[in-house]
Amino acid sequence: MKLGIKFSNQPHQFSSVIILLLIFTLLLFSLDSCSNLNNPVSTMTPDNTSESTNTISSSPTSNLPENEWNIYTDQGIGFTIKYPSTWYYYRSLTSNDDPSLGGYVLFSSALGNTSNQTRSEDEAARVVVSFVPNTSNADVNSLLQGSPLVAYDVTRPTINGIDAIRIITPSEAEVDLSSHIFLFLVTQSFQYSLVGTISALPNSSQLSDMVISMQDSFSPK
Repeated sequence: MKLGIKFSNQPHQFSSVIILLLIFTLLLFSLDSCSNLNNPVSTMTPDNTSESTNTISSSPTSNLPENEWNIYTDQGIGFTIKYPSTWYYYRSLTSNDDPSLGGYVLFSSALGNTSNQTRSEDEAARVVVSFVPNTSNADVNSLLQGSPLVAYDVTRPTINGIDAIRIITPSEAEVDLSSHIFLFLVTQSFQYSLVGTISALPNSSQLSDMVISMQDSFSPK
């Protein structure tokens, strides 16, 4: 069966508070989304990839049966992350010729989403993995100094042996009811942000657990 990409004409709109937080995150990681979208590396797909350095295999998890998860491996950057087998991903780099300059990988519950900033009406949840080179030798604590995000629920998990910061923002009722789960971590080579967005649905709690499970599975080089 051939899958077609269908875009919604009514993307989700974020509340003013969340917009400011997401803008801060995007500026923090210095990603030029227009440049990224003009340089796609692979298409949205749940089953395969056009990039030979990206591979997928099955992996067990505590939240879903083993056969309902895949593992995304990005050998160009050097990280792995698990994602639901029914989801889709889209990889975009700042420069096609040099992955080390940064980019993002979008994992989405809906087919056709490629933007790291807007969502379609049929998207229940997403996780955007953004990465830039750690040229400033920053650590995860200095990365968020002065950020408005630290006013929210902050925890400090260890992700595969790396100290991280997770921040959960409540749903915002002014525009939509989406909630956000941020995860920040830093290696010697890269600064990473993993931003999960969950729409207000009857199963939003389950989706939040799924996003956290994805974040916890993240393993950078």
